[in-house]
Amino acid sequence: MVEIHPKIKSMKQLSNLPILAAAIIVNAYACTKTNSQQTLTVTVKEYKTNLPIQGAKIDFYRRGTFDFWTCGCYTNELFSEQYSDARGTCSAILPAGSSPLNEITFDKPGYYSMPVQTGENLVEAYGWLRYHLVPANIYKTQIVTIHLTSELNSTANPDISLTYPMDSVYQVNAFGGQINTITWTVNDSTGTRIYAGGPLKLEVGKTDTADVEINF
Repeated sequence: MVEIHPKIKSMKQLSNLPILAAAIIVNAYACTKTNSQQTLTVTVKEYKTNLPIQGAKIDFYRRGTFDFWTCGCYTNELFSEQYSDARGTCSAILPAGSSPLNEITFDKPGYYSMPVQTGENLVEAYGWLRYHLVPANIYKTQIVTIHLTSELNSTANPDISLTYPMDSVYQVNAFGGQINTITWTVNDSTGTRIYAGGPLKLEVGKTDTADVEINF
């Protein structure tokens, strides 16, 4: 009988590790597959009016491959593109044996594109605001930052940050058919807050433009 050295035994066991790891990965991926066919139904309605939105494009994505190098995450794989009917509703079928649902997205001109879920979703319409900035005080250094939110606490734009703004007008995206809340701060060059203003509450019509004067 030939005796195998313990070190050789351990090396032989180690040589099997890549095969074992691969088997675990394959098995884990298989476990993410759906066992039965699923019907996914989405309804989209306009926030505030609760009216159904017809003709919205609803894209259904399932989990794709794992992108190790770019993002370290699973990719989105589109498996169904649908359009909402007069009730604001559409459905897609996730086939049996498919990888699981990853994301559903909503898109229609006049509304903010956004991820949605199965069931009922409220989406916000576009509007615009024109800021009329009026320097009412004199500071040695001043950086004005303006923040805008919707009734659902959504933000349409990154905060506007302006250094030494003169009497000027800026137009930004806002939320139509609802009250928009505007707050602003004046900071010095070190970031220390000198003054905080607002909140200003202003109603903006759906796809309309409203004007607001900010004295800072």
